[in-house]
Amino acid sequence: MAGHSDGSMELHRIMAKGHKMAMPMSGNVDKDFAMMMTMHHQQAIDMVDVLIKKGQSPELKAMGRKMKAAQQEEIKQLARFSGPMDHSKMKMEKPMAMDHSQMAGAEFAKLDKNRDGKLSKNEIPSADPLSMHFDMLDTNKDGSLNPAEFAKHHSM
Repeated sequence: MAGHSDGSMELHRIMAKGHKMAMPMSGNVDKDFAMMMTMHHQQAIDMVDVLIKKGQSPELKAMGRKMKAAQQEEIKQLARFSGPMDHSKMKMEKPMAMDHSQMAGAEFAKLDKNRDGKLSKNEIPSADPLSMHFDMLDTNKDGSLNPAEFAKHHSM
């Protein structure tokens, strides 16, 4: 399918995982900033690894390698302020997942122009990334997306 690949989905999963992760805040803005930026930079490193493994552009791969080196150096610098990261205290944030679910429901209702409780390809703007993933999300292959199928778009 055009616009869909294992590598693209892997990048999307890395981003989604970062949005769903929660870490306990220390109450110290400097330390919390350093911890959050470290997590953000690690996400970028993980994305570069996908690019290097599955990407096609030598120019973009070279740029990615430079970015990875810079991110790794910044993580070392941030460690002075954040101290060691205790990954065991990081957890999936339930409220964030609920927010995504609520957002999915609101977006579904907005797109469901004829209010029939399902989305056809015609109801989704062609510029919307959802249009590229429509066939993959239509798991029952009925030519439309029900709310559960649509919600998967928000959890990817």
